[in-house]
Amino acid sequence: MKILQWFYSKNPGSLRKYVPGFLFLLVSISIQAQINLTNLKGQVSAFETITTKQNVVVFMVSPTCPLCKKYGKTLRELETIYIPKGLRFFYIFPGADHEPVPMKAFLLNNKLKGEAWIDKKLQLVQHLKADKTPEVFLLNKNSEIKYWGAIDNFAFEVGQTRTVTTRFYLKDAINSLLSDKPVALKHVDAIGCFIE
Repeated sequence: MKILQWFYSKNPGSLRKYVPGFLFLLVSISIQAQINLTNLKGQVSAFETITTKQNVVVFMVSPTCPLCKKYGKTLRELETIYIPKGLRFFYIFPGADHEPVPMKAFLLNNKLKGEAWIDKKLQLVQHLKADKTPEVFLLNKNSEIKYWGAIDNFAFEVGQTRTVTTRFYLKDAINSLLSDKPVALKHVDAIGCFIE
C-alpha cells in the first residue's frame, strides 16, 4: 500500500493506468506461492493450509528407494516419541508417477501414522529445495525450516550403512525446537535416491 501511495504522490495522473497491472502481479505471486498436494484419496489441499501454526516434520520418501525402505523402524520410533508431543508427520511422495498401492503399502508395512501426500508437480520439492529421498525438513509453527537433510548418520555413502547409528540429527533438532532452544545443527547432506 505504501508503494501505491508513493507512486501516486509522484505520478497522480497515471495511477489508474498502473493499478490493474500491479494488482494482477500481486494475485499472480500469491497463486504461485500456493503449494498443492494430493492425498491418497485424490483430494487436493494447499500445504500452507494443512501445516498452519504447527511444528511439522516433512519426510521426502519413495516406496522404491532402498534406503527409504530401511528407515521404517526409525520413522515409527520418531512418531511414537513425538506425535504425542504435538508434532505432525508428513510423508511426501514426490512426482506424478507414484501409484497409491505401493505408497499405502509403505505406510502399512512400516506401521506409520503420519499423513501421506503426493507432490505431483514437485512444487513442495522445489520450494524446500529437496533433491533426495529420504530427506527431512523440520518446520516450526511459523513454517520456518529449522533443520533439513539427513535423518541421522545411518547412511554414510550411497549404498553404505552403519551397523550402529551414532548421530541423530533430526531427533536433536526436534528436541531443541520443542524446548524452545536454538537448533545447533541446521543441515546435514542427505544420502539417498535422487528425486527426478
